[in-house]
Amino acid sequence: TSGRLSLNIRLSIAQNESDTTSDRIKFVFEGKKRRREALTGNLPLGYAIDKHKKIVQDENAHIIKDMFNHFIAHQNIMGTLRYLKEAYGIQWRSVSCRRALQNPAYIGTFYGIENYTEGIIDTDTFGRVQVMMKARRNTAPRKENGVFLFSGLIKCPSCGRVLGGSKGHKYPNQTEYKNKMYRCNRHGIEKECPFNRVIMENTLEKYLITNLKAQLESYTSSFK
Repeated sequence: TSGRLSLNIRLSIAQNESDTTSDRIKFVFEGKKRRREALTGNLPLGYAIDKHKKIVQDENAHIIKDMFNHFIAHQNIMGTLRYLKEAYGIQWRSVSCRRALQNPAYIGTFYGIENYTEGIIDTDTFGRVQVMMKARRNTAPRKENGVFLFSGLIKCPSCGRVLGGSKGHKYPNQTEYKNKMYRCNRHGIEKECPFNRVIMENTLEKYLITNLKAQLESYTSSFK
């Protein structure tokens, strides 16, 4: 009984220390926010830290301005991504480009607080881009839902990225897609991977049905 009491006392003290430390960290962070200071060193492209505060980094800020202006002119994520690569050597993925165009940090909003620091993009430009991106989402044709048996399981042999599923084509005499395939989106969309082949789902399924049992028996026997 005394041992259990001693353990409970120690656990209570440890919990109290943890709660106190958490409160101290929150207090420090709230103070930093009031003074408009940086909480971490993780900053979006175009910003730097000077004397504990976020500032616009002139050597990269023009890249962000170019990115927004290019998207407004062409309204195309992949085109903007290729422009950033050709003009500045930036190796972003399409999702990174999209997130950057939607990042309120570029109008000076950090941690949900407006005017936390100087913005790189004016609010009108940022608002125009958001309207354009929303319009593209609303007008884009919706894809039919499809089930891919090996979704997330097959990786590209060249770049290591998980292969994306594609329904391929539905021929006039077909009532459903029967030639599902997997391919590297980094090659097909971003043009960054040399692997230009596709893996047919029915071919892979047949191979597994034919060979999986033998492979499993061989694996099991090695542990007996």
